[in-house]
Amino acid sequence: MHRPAIVATIVALLAAACGVDEPLAPDAGMSGADEVDPAHDLAEPAATADDLDVDRQAPEVATARAARRPGTTAAHTLELPASTAEATAPTVTLGANPILTRQRRPTLVFSASAGATQYFCRINTTASGAFTACTSPTSHRPASNLADGGYVFSVYVRAAAGRQSATVRHAFMVDATPPTVTLGPNPSLTSQRRPTLVFSTAGNPTQYFCRIDTAAFAACTSSTSHRPASGLPDGVHVFSVYVRDAAGNTSATASHAFTVDATPPTVSITGPSTTVYTSTARFSWVSSEPATTTRCRAFPRGHAGGAWQACASGVLWPTVYPIPPSSIAYWTFQVEVTDAAGNVGRGAFDYAVGIFF
Repeated sequence: MHRPAIVATIVALLAAACGVDEPLAPDAGMSGADEVDPAHDLAEPAATADDLDVDRQAPEVATARAARRPGTTAAHTLELPASTAEATAPTVTLGANPILTRQRRPTLVFSASAGATQYFCRINTTASGAFTACTSPTSHRPASNLADGGYVFSVYVRAAAGRQSATVRHAFMVDATPPTVTLGPNPSLTSQRRPTLVFSTAGNPTQYFCRIDTAAFAACTSSTSHRPASGLPDGVHVFSVYVRDAAGNTSATASHAFTVDATPPTVSITGPSTTVYTSTARFSWVSSEPATTTRCRAFPRGHAGGAWQACASGVLWPTVYPIPPSSIAYWTFQVEVTDAAGNVGRGAFDYAVGIFF
């Protein structure tokens, strides 16, 4: 086939592939000697794809073949893609991924359309950096542990024909560091049956769990303290607390032992058994608990009052004689003791002071 005819055939095929239906005019430089000779065409082999150099066209152009037949004009056929999926870009959709996680290697999920054959993922502190092959066609997991902080998960997919999806992204936070809780200052001994026990925290906890002794953990009274719901009996008790943050990290449990002593001590006093006719009287007493302070005072019976004075058991207390014409004066001697928990107990002893006329 002459070169002008080959050129005309290629132009016609390309025009058809691009949607041009109108026939092309003969080459203006073609002479009568160059016109098609049917007998000559029968002796020539049909044009091949190699002759036309069509296979080296862009992928979007279908492979073209042409054949010349005696007495006919050039004809062409187009081989279309095997399926329309190959001509359509695949899609990718992110799954239900967490915004906040305590996993240092979280599994992030996605789904892709049926045409996808390659899957590319990236996890970085910003929406930049190199992509690598995803862990699987439906999920991706970091190759190594992520430090606490913010990250962007990005993914796109590619079809066999080379078309690729848009990139989709998901921002999330990693917080894998547990919060901490510190107790106190709390008393080791208290006279309160419902003491307020305090604590402090670090690491931004959002939940606070407390208990006394072996009861089940429940919400603390506040984010910094806890008070028993009901009065505690005298004895040793244990206060425990732990906290949890929004990512689900849980602190270690902190505990504090303390003693409740809400019972005042009792005081038993021994004094003069008969009327006192001297300037002093001896008083002794016994407390049911060790006393941290002890005070004494005396006052006319039925008229409580008088100044307290520090004293000790076995004290010689001054007496006050009656004023004539009375010969007997009635008094009360009182002792007050305070125990280590701050409970106050009192005891009293009545006696009489006389004079001789």
